[in-house]
Amino acid sequence: MNSNSLSMNDIPDEVLIEVFTSLDFPSVLALRMTCRRFYAISKSLAVWLDAFRWISQDAEEWRSQLENLPRQSRSAEQLEKLVTRMVRFERNWSSTRPTPQRIAYFEGTQGNRTALLPGGRWFLATTMDKSGRVLCYDFEAQEIAPKTLIECPLGDRDVWAMAFAVDQTASPLEFDLALEFANQDQFFVASKEPRVMSVWRVRSDGPDGTLSAQVMRIFPVYRRTPVQQPLSLSGDWLLRLSYGQSYSPILTVHRWRGQQEGSIADFILLPQEGCEPLENVSLLPDLRIITVSHSRVELYAPATHPWKPSPIIPPTLARSSPTWVFEYPPPHRLLQLSVSRLVYGRKKTAAMFALHNGETLFNFRIALAPSSTATDDPSKPSIDLPEPQVSSVSLRPMTGLEFMCLGSSHTIRSSANTNAAIFATFPQHSRLRALRWFSGVRDEPEKLVGIPARAVKSKFVAPFESGAGRWMVDEQSGRVVCMTKERQWAVLYFA
Repeated sequence: MNSNSLSMNDIPDEVLIEVFTSLDFPSVLALRMTCRRFYAISKSLAVWLDAFRWISQDAEEWRSQLENLPRQSRSAEQLEKLVTRMVRFERNWSSTRPTPQRIAYFEGTQGNRTALLPGGRWFLATTMDKSGRVLCYDFEAQEIAPKTLIECPLGDRDVWAMAFAVDQTASPLEFDLALEFANQDQFFVASKEPRVMSVWRVRSDGPDGTLSAQVMRIFPVYRRTPVQQPLSLSGDWLLRLSYGQSYSPILTVHRWRGQQEGSIADFILLPQEGCEPLENVSLLPDLRIITVSHSRVELYAPATHPWKPSPIIPPTLARSSPTWVFEYPPPHRLLQLSVSRLVYGRKKTAAMFALHNGETLFNFRIALAPSSTATDDPSKPSIDLPEPQVSSVSLRPMTGLEFMCLGSSHTIRSSANTNAAIFATFPQHSRLRALRWFSGVRDEPEKLVGIPARAVKSKFVAPFESGAGRWMVDEQSGRVVCMTKERQWAVLYFA
């Protein structure tokens, strides 16, 4: 065939898909309008799955994560809508004056646990009326009203701790939810009476996507847990932080799934002597443990000592030393330490999180074994991995009346009883660089190399005063949730 006779129709679809996956969002929309074939290709699953995994995970590894799709993945239409919302949110957030498309208000509860689920549609809140209820709020409903999702099966208890693990690529939504129930006498004092730990499977069912919950396991746990984040779910495993005598931390890992009915595989780890009280714990997919205190981040090898949970800790149990330690100046005594949730790709080659101490924002990246999963046996020897990487961004020093909400790349800084907040992004993250490039948000080149001296910031003024600085942000849906000064909740739709 004469090469001069070739036309656009002779180019295979696979080649055109490669072209589309190399374009930013405005270019995809422009190219699809040129002919029917390009329009059809721009609607393919490959294009939008590629875009979603690039801008929602670490950009350095996005190509390797296109294999092994989830059994129930989102459709091309769902992914295009999701990516479009993320792009609109990034553009709005990065503007000189971010403006929500609308604001909706709803009445909250008096419970001490709330969560905005990834995807931004569902908001969970606990009650404090001895019913142990978890309420869910649908932000896509015409009227935002609470519906009971879970109620304590044993009665006369409230939810003291809550953790969840969501597969963000699955459709319809499905996630595991861990709840620790305790009566009010056990909240702040030590008790030999066991608390009730439960793990639930929550699914989005029916044409309207209503949430329903099914209890998977219930088992006893002992000793009180701290006010901050004492639970972490990872696949079949649940990590729990509790305190023994002299406020010494105790970490227990429970394999709640995959065991015979009524049995749980339990492991215990005692951090080293002199470990200060912990603020946050996280269980990695390879079962290593991250602990955060007021001045240290520590990484521990998996807990491998089996035990039967009881109020008494075995006196012969050896204490464990961390495999890696990072120290930073402690925050002001009136300032609350903030730690973001773990984020990582589907293949879990690295886990990332952030924390701040009021003067500096630290970003952590922890390498994981490429083939590691949350169902591995903790007694298996681990492979050698590089040390965690830490980058930092200087902040204007915060006062005891200021608060910071940390997303995976976006933060909100606010003060109690004010209506002004600072929206910030940190372009040193490769994921955020990918999102901003794909969205058509162009930064100055020097801000994308190394660690910037300051964050890219924009000021937002809300039509209400925030209460205690309680903000939450979902970067997929472009929704931001805030508690107002009147203890009412507001959801702001930025995309």
